[in-house]
Amino acid sequence: MTVMRALITGAVLAACFTGPVYAQGKGAKGPDATPMQLDEQAKQRDRDNIDRQYRSTLQKTGGATTAARPEDPWANMRGSEDVKPKR
Repeated sequence: MTVMRALITGAVLAACFTGPVYAQGKGAKGPDATPMQLDEQAKQRDRDNIDRQYRSTLQKTGGATTAARPEDPWANMRGSEDVKPKR
């Protein structure tokens, strides 16, 4: 009975120690993928997703964009005659 207990205890400990060792390995993420590269790939996917959503919204609205009109916020403060001082 003690031999069986020792074998089971050894198997459980071996399983407990292999988990963290496997987690530190590269696993299925690829042999050359570093954490920084994985982070950059995730950021690029986010950028692509945002761009796709933006283009979809433009198509839904008909692609109409408002032309930038220069508005004069001081138009009400000036007089009716716009006089420039002479030199």
